[in-house]
Amino acid sequence: MTNSVAARQRWAINHSARARLISHVLKTAGIAKNQDITSELKSSRIRKSHQQVEKFTRTLQQYMNPFDNSLDADKLYNITTGEAAAQNTTDFLLNVESRGETLRDNFITEVIERHARFQEPIKKNPVFTFSTVKEKKKVVLGGKVQELRLQRDLFGRLLALSLEKK
Repeated sequence: MTNSVAARQRWAINHSARARLISHVLKTAGIAKNQDITSELKSSRIRKSHQQVEKFTRTLQQYMNPFDNSLDADKLYNITTGEAAAQNTTDFLLNVESRGETLRDNFITEVIERHARFQEPIKKNPVFTFSTVKEKKKVVLGGKVQELRLQRDLFGRLLALSLEKK
């Protein structure tokens, strides 16, 4: 429940080490439980797995099939719309990790060269995704044309209101 990228990265990097440590402590204490792999062969589990595969297949049929051989292998497709991504979106999505590493390395170099850089704001970089390509929905409210936007903290706001109103 944190917005800190560094905290999430630390958690992801240390997760396997923590799991091994906890397993070792439980085993040493004599309370470790060996995993029962035969549970996957129970008829109820097989039924549940089959239902999940059917649900996935039905969902996939509602949208485009990303595994279709007729699709151009050199393009990225939006599964829900079936449209190919624009070239700038494709380039951005395929190179986002290396671009991020380059930006991070540039920032570190700038901070090393000039320590005051650390306190300065970081320049906003353009983001190209499938959602940025779509036309923005506009509605008329109270005589004014307004753009519909996603409220990222809508659930948090509803939770706060429910706590206030009990």
